[in-house]
Amino acid sequence: MSEMDPAIGAKVAVELLRKWMEGDQLGATTEINAALADPYGLVPAYYILIGQLNLGRVLVQLLAVQRGAVPEVNLDSVAGQILRELYRDLPE
Repeated sequence: MSEMDPAIGAKVAVELLRKWMEGDQLGATTEINAALADPYGLVPAYYILIGQLNLGRVLVQLLAVQRGAVPEVNLDSVAGQILRELYRDLPE
């Protein structure tokens, strides 16, 4: 397997989320299924998963800053609190 720029996974993650949020769940699901069926394909599945984690981190950090977090002081702790709240509020 050749080396790939990790940013590609993030770009695919952003594109999949965009499709999903714009109502093209079938298109997003089709691309995810293709990546899972061929984990070492054009964009390996693990790159997409890492991209999703990186995208989530950026979005939660932006939300933390909106809630008053200071990047050099408490960004990660506020982001962690947001994630704990989201987890707690998920249905069982």
